[in-house]
Amino acid sequence: MQDLPPYLQHVQCALILFLCSALTKSIYPLKINEYLAAGKPVVTTAFSEDIRSFGEVVELADSHETFIAAVRRAITIESPEKVSQRMAIAAQNTWEARAAI
Repeated sequence: MQDLPPYLQHVQCALILFLCSALTKSIYPLKINEYLAAGKPVVTTAFSEDIRSFGEVVELADSHETFIAAVRRAITIESPEKVSQRMAIAAQNTWEARAAI
């Protein structure tokens, strides 16, 4: 876990790639929290309700073409406000808050 920040600081856009299937619809990828806490833009497939709940701060893609466009958009349309918004969402996303849902 402590190895991630030195690598993550060089990332322009984090990717979460899962096929949309019966198996993946129940996945909650913990890495979303790490990426958002670092303020990084995230592009992901819309594989589960959990990941779709981050729709206001991640780019959701449902095809090869929309994924590529989302990565380009995430890299080129970056701002300090977006970084702050991602970090704020990550700070609110605690186990206690998730259990209260």
